[in-house]
Amino acid sequence: MTLLDEIGRKLIHLSSLAISIGYLFLSRDSVLRVIIPIAAGSLILDLARLRSRLLGKTFLKVSKSLLKKDERARLTGSTYLLLASVVCVFFFPRPIAIAALLFLALGVSASVKNGEGGYLCEPSVETFADKVCELLTNDSLRKHKAAQAKLRAEQLSSVKMAKRLVDCYSE
Repeated sequence: MTLLDEIGRKLIHLSSLAISIGYLFLSRDSVLRVIIPIAAGSLILDLARLRSRLLGKTFLKVSKSLLKKDERARLTGSTYLLLASVVCVFFFPRPIAIAALLFLALGVSASVKNGEGGYLCEPSVETFADKVCELLTNDSLRKHKAAQAKLRAEQLSSVKMAKRLVDCYSE
């Protein structure tokens, strides 16, 4: 996957912000009337392309650059994101649903602090290559970053995040 392909994938994630922003201004029913058909259509398309060789080939020609390798033989991440959005809006109170939807859209970027457990770098091949080379050639730095990333992942575990969210609304 090229850098431009990855940027395209990130733009899809960012476009999902429309759901949480929409839910800020629209009623639950209005949001569901929009996202349920979109999620259903995405699921139907995914299932159809996984069962039909012709549709599968056509789908890959159109969207191959945006798919991760494992998404070629299973539901796409966007289908999971849309289905999760329906679940959030349908089952959870508005503040919790909006927080969850925001995390769905921004979670990966929000989970990495630049320099702590990873790098957030400008979208250039040179910068990315420099950071990869730095980690490949410096064992102690790589181990330190791995330990930081593990600690951050533990801090952001679904159990701890759910507890924090419940605590916020319990006060």
